Amino acid sequence: MLGSALSVSPPPPDPRIPIAARDQAALEKYIGHCEALGRYQAQDVLVVRGYAGDLQLWVNPSYPGYRKAWVSAFGSVPAGHDVDHVYSKERGKQYGYGYVRLALVDGSINKGSGTFEKLMGQVHRENVMAGHVMQPPEIRYADDVQELKLRHVSFKPAQKYAENKKPGQAILGGTRLVGATKPAGSQVPRPTLPLTPPRNVVAVKPLVTPTAPRMLAPKQPLQVSAVTLHRTATEVRVVTAPRSHAWSGAVVGWLMGALVDAVNAKRMREAMDRLMAGVEKHLPKDGGALIAVVYEQPDNAASYNFSPELFLTVYVMGYGATAQEAYQQYQREISAPGHATLSAAAQKNWSKLERHVWVQAGER
Repeated sequence: MLGSALSVSPPPPDPRIPIAARDQAALEKYIGHCEALGRYQAQDVLVVRGYAGDLQLWVNPSYPGYRKAWVSAFGSVPAGHDVDHVYSKERGKQYGYGYVRLALVDGSINKGSGTFEKLMGQVHRENVMAGHVMQPPEIRYADDVQELKLRHVSFKPAQKYAENKKPGQAILGGTRLVGATKPAGSQVPRPTLPLTPPRNVVAVKPLVTPTAPRMLAPKQPLQVSAVTLHRTATEVRVVTAPRSHAWSGAVVGWLMGALVDAVNAKRMREAMDRLMAGVEKHLPKDGGALIAVVYEQPDNAASYNFSPELFLTVYVMGYGATAQEAYQQYQREISAPGHATLSAAAQKNWSKLERHVWVQAGER
């Protein structure tokens, strides 16, 4: 009938889990109807009645009273759980998001995820310093790492990323409100952090200079050689390059290959430096150590402009008279009963790249 009001239907349900929003308008557009909670200011805390019928709580990443806000909205927090920013509050501030979503997560799982969040924040800063523009979407959805946390799965870097699973899963919202709400009204946009490097910042240069980086010099002369692993259906042959080079961070970075770029170089050199402090005294007199640099990342990391050094680890695979012998020692260790490995389910969500070098003492 002419003159009747047109109704606007909500967007269809999205199976993805929203975890950060640019502003209230983005929440209203994609997620649900926003309401102010009790005495809280709408720019600090919002109750969102999701278009799928759920109740959610979103807070400004800079707001300190988020735990009290959860209790005010949904009641007491179950024992053993933390009120968690599903998307790190530090990353939320870095990307200029107005709101991040809260959930109840097992306390030990929440603490375990902090290592990865810290690495992601460092990657963001280094990418910005290197001149990469980092523009966030209006709504950010949970990636593989965050979804694992919400399923109460974490990984232990000290145990080669062994999977740690706690019973149950995160609580993403409340079943009913215990606090009063009111219309959120209009929201004054907050200034956002710059996502492009300041003009007075000099972009990091790639590692193309022969000048050795500043690092602790080994106490004894060391020689390093590039190593290639040739895999067949029945065996792995470890082939060492015929030429070796005097130890230096620049040389090791070059031998590791193209993954050592402007963002990776500094962290890789620092990791090598720390590792060699403990490796030198264990080098066999007529042998060496096979060392791996591993770059691991979720499959969708590229969509967030993360480089492959997101989860960078350096470790000694094994010692031996030859690189082949050291690798065989490594295989025996990881096949031993009780050795921690990444589960098959987790491996589906991760990609892994390795580079290897063979380190020996003395002039070769």
